[in-house]
Amino acid sequence: MKIEPVALAGLAMLALAGVPAHAAVIPGLYLTGVDASGVRYTNDGVSDLHYVVNGLASPVTYKHPVYLNVSDAYWIAAEPGGAYTYNPNTFTLNFDLTGFDIATATVSGLFAADNAIAVALNGGAYQFDSTGYSTLSAFSFNTGFVQGINVLRFKLTDSGPPAAFVVSGLSGTAAVQSASSVPEPASWAMMIGGLGLLGAMLRHRSRKIRPA
Repeated sequence: MKIEPVALAGLAMLALAGVPAHAAVIPGLYLTGVDASGVRYTNDGVSDLHYVVNGLASPVTYKHPVYLNVSDAYWIAAEPGGAYTYNPNTFTLNFDLTGFDIATATVSGLFAADNAIAVALNGGAYQFDSTGYSTLSAFSFNTGFVQGINVLRFKLTDSGPPAAFVVSGLSGTAAVQSASSVPEPASWAMMIGGLGLLGAMLRHRSRKIRPA
């Protein structure tokens, strides 16, 4: 009995279909007030190069003595010393979901503000309001993602300078889009080994039933 190439291809596809998608960390989800390595700044007046304020400039680190001390992030403001020209101010953070299955994506974090802030994903409505600078509030998204560049928007509203906000514990995961069709090396080895064993068994059976 001969195993045709088409049959082998079909078996390979069945084996691949059983390979699960693997969740991975979404890159680019930076906390406020951290450097390129994600290390928290410890002083005021440093430009935050991950966030953009009002689509034009980099915000700067600023922390008033009464603000909550956050261990993994530093507060940022539109201008040095917590000053601002516009009110409200919109801060954005971009992250890229190219190569990920957006249906499995989830992003969450904590934030606080002087005085009030709300967060939105891409073109969605602002939600998950946080008011006050002494307590962190939670936000999360599991829908509304798009392929490619996604944007978190933080709208900071203030009743009088200074004004600043902080994003802590920001993280996200999503399944790698190609994982369902491209298995890990170990999966390839198991699949090829299994197909080889199946082929050997069928060849042995063919020899046994061959007419004399």
